[in-house]
Amino acid sequence: MSGTYAVIIAPEAMIEVSEIAIWWNENRPAAPRLFQTELDRDVVRLTERPGAGPKVRVRGRLGLRVLSLQKTGYLVFYQFDPGEKQVIVVRVRRGHRRPIHRR
Repeated sequence: MSGTYAVIIAPEAMIEVSEIAIWWNENRPAAPRLFQTELDRDVVRLTERPGAGPKVRVRGRLGLRVLSLQKTGYLVFYQFDPGEKQVIVVRVRRGHRRPIHRR
């Protein structure tokens, strides 16, 4: 897993990111860009360490991993392909929703 991976945000995840960023900006005046800053930092981390997040089981999806954005409480679900050197972010959601099963 050495080298740099490209990070791709799937269209569905991009919609989620946009909606979360807008909500955060409008409802968190003390730190309106905290979500975006935290997400950007962890996406950069994934370019170097795609295996950083633990594996999780999510119905209908195989090979998912998750990163937790510590300050905002959001979860970033992703897959990575060592052969293609790609990380694909497939979902971003609040961590306080349904439980996630870690493997």
